Amino acid sequence: MTHRPVSYRASIWRAPGACAALFWHGVKRGIAATMQWLAFGAPRPDATRVLVYRIGSIGDFVAAASALAAVRAKHPKAEITLVANAGPGWPQALGIDNLLNLKVQEYSTIDELAAATRAAKPDALYYLAPAPSTLRRLIRDAGFFRRCGVRRAVGFTALDPCRRTAKMLRGFMRWPNQTKRLMLACGLKTPRGQVSLPEEAVADLPRPYAAIAAAGKSDVQHWPEARYLEIAEKLAKRGYHAVWLGDAADGARLAGAGLKDGVNLCGKLSLNQSAFVLANAAIVIGNDSGLAHMAALNAIPLIVIQSARSPLGSWTPNKTTGPLTVLRTDMNCEGCALTQCSDTRCVMEISVAEVWAAAESLLAPSTMIEAVVESATA
Repeated sequence: MTHRPVSYRASIWRAPGACAALFWHGVKRGIAATMQWLAFGAPRPDATRVLVYRIGSIGDFVAAASALAAVRAKHPKAEITLVANAGPGWPQALGIDNLLNLKVQEYSTIDELAAATRAAKPDALYYLAPAPSTLRRLIRDAGFFRRCGVRRAVGFTALDPCRRTAKMLRGFMRWPNQTKRLMLACGLKTPRGQVSLPEEAVADLPRPYAAIAAAGKSDVQHWPEARYLEIAEKLAKRGYHAVWLGDAADGARLAGAGLKDGVNLCGKLSLNQSAFVLANAAIVIGNDSGLAHMAALNAIPLIVIQSARSPLGSWTPNKTTGPLTVLRTDMNCEGCALTQCSDTRCVMEISVAEVWAAAESLLAPSTMIEAVVESATA
């Protein structure tokens, strides 16, 4: 895995502030750990009714897939209920429920969450904290689940650095990504083998092709669509077709930027079909989005264009096989967690030349492309 070089440097002049920030973050983690120890016992391996709490969107559930698999491996015979926020039903759409034999209980209000927790009568709770998670939220949620009758639980130490802490520690450390953060907080062991989402085949895909995922749930995550079109033109000159992925809104933005060439599948595929397209691409290039985290589950090369809205490393895709390049810009406002911003230099300063240089280093030579095409048509 490689990261784009950034301008900050660890220096002796910044070391005292970094040490103070790290100490303060450690104090807060200690408070969270003490609170968890006082409020709950540790989950027992022989638990028969396990409750897992996880909310978020596509990327959140993909990032939690390894943790969910580890919970299943630790409790192979238990009835496991995944409690998630109501909405499009991401766990079911991704196929995580069938893959790991989980029941999914959705809620839309606090009263519904309390009712679902009490009805489950869990022997153990795995709290897969949403990100970013603060000490106040951890204490609040621990009190809530305790009042709902939960006596054994873990995961309430998954504390993210606040914006000031992340800023002070720039250049000194990279935070664990969300998958590792959840595994560490819950004391889970990495399951054997790669977690793979169910796939549904998509016919008539051009070969070879590059998957371009110009998606993202917030405006601050979007690298300009016009620049993606330039990348597609360069890919075409190298013999690669562009296959565009995203939802209908992403397709509308691309159309507004002048998308005419390539296979536009935005808003036309299920998540399992998207997983198939990503798994069979020669390379995937895209914004920091749920599709990027889905692509990370495969061995194909992946380039992610990332904003500075989260601390360095915290939302790096959990890619265990194949090359990964994360492009991002050093910003004083790192860790802002904004969804809309009037100054998006963190993504705007990443140039087409820089993305193309990263892609070109990962693409197969032209002679290899010709051999692939010949063998496909033979």
